[in-house]
Amino acid sequence: MPNERTVRVAELFKSAAECPEDERSIFLDKACAADPDLREAVESLLEFNEQSLFLKQPALDLAAESLTKSGGLATDDRIDNYRIISRIGSGGMGDVYLAEDVELDRKVALKLVRRGMSTEDVIRRFRYEERILAGLNHPNIAQLYGGGVTEDEIPFFIMEYVDGIRIDQYCADHNLSITVRLELFRKVCSAVEFAHQHLIVHRDIKPSNILITKEGETKLLDFGIAKLLDPDRLAAGDPTITIARVMTPDYASPEHVRGEAITTASDVYSLGVLLYELLTGTRPYRITSNRPEEIVRVITTQEPERPSKVVASASCRGSTGWKPVPHFRGDLDNIVLMALRKEPQRRYGSVAQFSDDIRRHLEGRPITAHRDTIGYRTSKFIARHKIGVAAAAAAVVALFGGIIAFAWEASLASAQRDKAVVERNKEERLSGFLNTVLFSSDPGWYAPAGERGQPLTLEEAVEAAAQRSSKELADQPDTLGKLQRTIGMSYRNRGRYDLAAKYLGWSIDNYRKVYGDNHSEVVEAKHLLGTALFLGGHSAEAEPLYRQTLDFYRAAVSKGNSDSLKKLFEILNDLAYLLRRKGEPAGSEAFAREALQYESHFKGGDRAIVGIVLGHLAMARQDQGDLDGSEAFQRQAVEELRRLSGAPRLELAQAIIVLADLLKTRGNYREAESLNDEGFAILQRLVGDTHLSTVLSLNIRAELFFLQGKHAEGQELAEKALATMKQSLPPGHPLTAFPLATLGTMQSKNGRPDLGESHLREALAVREKTFPKTHWLVAIVATALGESLAAQDKFTEAEPLLLSSYTQIKAMLGEKDPRTIEALQRIVALFDKLQRPEAAQYRALLPPQPTQTN
Repeated sequence: MPNERTVRVAELFKSAAECPEDERSIFLDKACAADPDLREAVESLLEFNEQSLFLKQPALDLAAESLTKSGGLATDDRIDNYRIISRIGSGGMGDVYLAEDVELDRKVALKLVRRGMSTEDVIRRFRYEERILAGLNHPNIAQLYGGGVTEDEIPFFIMEYVDGIRIDQYCADHNLSITVRLELFRKVCSAVEFAHQHLIVHRDIKPSNILITKEGETKLLDFGIAKLLDPDRLAAGDPTITIARVMTPDYASPEHVRGEAITTASDVYSLGVLLYELLTGTRPYRITSNRPEEIVRVITTQEPERPSKVVASASCRGSTGWKPVPHFRGDLDNIVLMALRKEPQRRYGSVAQFSDDIRRHLEGRPITAHRDTIGYRTSKFIARHKIGVAAAAAAVVALFGGIIAFAWEASLASAQRDKAVVERNKEERLSGFLNTVLFSSDPGWYAPAGERGQPLTLEEAVEAAAQRSSKELADQPDTLGKLQRTIGMSYRNRGRYDLAAKYLGWSIDNYRKVYGDNHSEVVEAKHLLGTALFLGGHSAEAEPLYRQTLDFYRAAVSKGNSDSLKKLFEILNDLAYLLRRKGEPAGSEAFAREALQYESHFKGGDRAIVGIVLGHLAMARQDQGDLDGSEAFQRQAVEELRRLSGAPRLELAQAIIVLADLLKTRGNYREAESLNDEGFAILQRLVGDTHLSTVLSLNIRAELFFLQGKHAEGQELAEKALATMKQSLPPGHPLTAFPLATLGTMQSKNGRPDLGESHLREALAVREKTFPKTHWLVAIVATALGESLAAQDKFTEAEPLLLSSYTQIKAMLGEKDPRTIEALQRIVALFDKLQRPEAAQYRALLPPQPTQTN
């Protein structure tokens, strides 16, 4: 066993190796202040580590072994319930043994700190690895079963034993096709991405750490040098985050060999090397020297050959008996080479993106790694739709042709100023064509004539248009602004509000260069940007844009400009909606009524927006406690939209389910259910089961079932609505509050208030981020949460919540509103349960119950 000084040298060496190079001297000054010989020994090991940096067995391991001449466990030795069969691996801190779990009769891998290495520092690192593994429960990662300490206090842990062969050997032995190799590789990506989601970088991805079992399942092994991305420690500048450059050089990223920060991009790079090898049978670089400076030079400067070129070479033969797969080129070349880019920021942004590009390649879809050329995306679109979608393919081809002509006309206009008017007319026609094609998936009445309600996936075309136009139309800011506005509107219609805001912001910048700030083109773009921001949850940024637009169109209409009437009507409608969400129903109503002053000017299909404004007016009246007025205006909205020609559209379905929800609140369950079923059927046909409006209608059906005594059916539908919405929306999205509150209330009433409390707290957190805390939509969840807490005898927390939420609801909706009455009933129930005299006081405030129509 090594003496205490030897162990101390080992400890200091490992700690120093993990310090940044410019901090090592400071560390050693403190650690070895009174012992120059100790410092000399540590520095000697550090120098040895640098010189032997890229050996197959890293210098850190060699140094550890040189300091700890230890014996191992023998066959049939026992540790707890595990019988040692043989040693199967060794590392710098411990050994790995194949063992038998005698209780469960299964083989396991037992990892044990090497005898003589069980210092405090080593045990801490060993436990660190155990902590990493404990959080990685994934089918493609070797699992941690547990751990313990031996009788002589040496820690160990038990892992899944993987009986398999390394992935490259498996591909060679079975002569797998490219497709099968790619599917295997995607399983590896799944495991690595899972680790990244748990803030863990593997740092040692290579074939020997990826085994394929007899069943063909992929297993990722050895997180022994993984890096835990602890944001708090990173922010604090914890020196242990800087990793010693211990690696297998063939799979190490440029930043790794340079000793720079290791991130998830480093694993992306190592996966790129692995994929290169699986496709070609060889590695992207020829590393023939162990000299550190030569290895760094090769990895950081040498560009790998395209994999297809390597495969085509007759000399392409691997040491594992690899046989050439069928030749390939194009997409796979670009996918692999993007992962192998020298700069981390130019690689795939995540392993998931890397894997998704492979999936897109396998499906014959465009990949993000390909140079974005119009011809490339067109060919991909046509290849996917050879049968049955000739019109769609033609639309894409026409779109690209239109963009080319668009750019050509713009440049011609620049050269021939005397033909500016003619060119502008052509530009308008082309922009109109783009609108027709790109908006073809809009299921509303504002969609162009033709295939309404028949979505056409053209996102590839949009991106191609954006990238080409930004270069070719840079000297024509007005033309570029128009195209960017078109693209932004397309993204808005598809719910991509972040991208919509980006392109619309760019269009405003380009318009200003030509027109200044107070021009109709700039103002219209501001309105569109405001809508994208509002729909994306940024109301505070949207409101000033809306108000600037409103001032412009009010002034135009006051001067007799009838062409601005529709724009004024739209912005008044948008402000009515925004102020309602902001908790200002009186202001919302004022804007809605101002808009309706102009409703007689709208004819035919243009009257769709009249129905929408009537809906906002209905909601504003509800928010002020006028349920009669709210119902009347909402019925007008539905009838207005029913009168429009053609098949029922999205706006009608949404208006119908809003009316159904209002009637449910008023106790008219029979008509509410009939209307909700009608709206649900329209939504299913137009936008499918997973659209947010469809899910909200499902949630209303769940509430109606529950209110009519069908408790089990209602809760089942509420659970389905919540699951569907959570799959479609990011955490914390405002709409998730509806099914969360519904399910939480049902669970509380069904005898599981503990589950109900969890869902209601989540719903309350969402509502408080969406609305002012005094809004009745916040209070309505708070009162339900109070009921849940009271059911669990959490009276101290329940009482103030019930009292304050009742006050808020009554203040906005009035004392006769059913929701106010329900909040009051919950207070009475609480005081009755506590046998408090206040129960009589609050019971006296209860009005007669409204008659329910069942």
